Amino acid sequence: MRPVPGAFDLNDLTTFVRVVDGGGFAAAARTFGVPKSTLSRRVAGLEARLGAKLLRRSTRAVGLTDVGRAYYERCVRILGEVEDANAAVGRARAAPRGRVRVTAAAAVSGALLGPVLAEFLERHREVSVEVVARDRLVDLAKEGFDLALRLGPPQGEAALSSRTIVRLRTLLCASPAYLEAHGAPASPADLRAHRCIAFGTPPRALTWALTRGDEQAAVKVSARLATNDASVAHQAALRGLGVAALPSFLYAEGVGRGALRPVLEGWQMQGAVLRAVYPGGTRAPAAVRALVAALVARVPAYVTPA
Repeated sequence: MRPVPGAFDLNDLTTFVRVVDGGGFAAAARTFGVPKSTLSRRVAGLEARLGAKLLRRSTRAVGLTDVGRAYYERCVRILGEVEDANAAVGRARAAPRGRVRVTAAAAVSGALLGPVLAEFLERHREVSVEVVARDRLVDLAKEGFDLALRLGPPQGEAALSSRTIVRLRTLLCASPAYLEAHGAPASPADLRAHRCIAFGTPPRALTWALTRGDEQAAVKVSARLATNDASVAHQAALRGLGVAALPSFLYAEGVGRGALRPVLEGWQMQGAVLRAVYPGGTRAPAAVRALVAALVARVPAYVTPA
């Protein structure tokens, strides 16, 4: 695929990132309020100008090619820098101060938010942070929160600003007790005979698209449990309910202490996106913007990105 001459537009990069974050063109089209065909043409034009295929398209979902994954990560950084630059120009940046109320699922706040806070609060002495673990979707305005950390696709966030913190790898694992009782799958096709725990948004989560290098496998699994809450999937795996697809930080925690064992090592699924969601965009308080910037800069160091 040869590159096609043409100017690159930041809007096309934004479209590409939103399509990936939303898991397909439908969610991104709802966010932008335009037809799916419009976004598909934008991404196709971007691929033509680059001379490379960025997405694998199917009737169910889209996935990143290896080139697309590397390009996505750079686009996320570029767009984040543009947002920061716009904020700097659009508003005099007062020193961060005041209280920031943050909500996140318990698993996320403990594993990913906690390690960042000590350094952040040491650097910003006039900021205080209140973290409330909530394993449900929180209405920020009604419940008085400044910031939410959410894992997975956008949910009812049209009026909020959203910034990608990191895209996580999704890996397979199961408890020792489950594997002793049911055996371990030797290939992706063997998953059809196993109980599975699907993290994602059903029904798409019931077909697992796995990759290992250039190999690909799409397996329709029988999900004893399907959930968009990573902590629910994690707890179910620990209790031996089945083979679970978990974000890499939960996988690493369970495998590291021997409570979970790897399944089909080397294979992985398209990773879940960890996002910061907050009202106000560039008009958000300086303390909120500073904490979001710290999360974007530091969280990838604590996880293995996709």
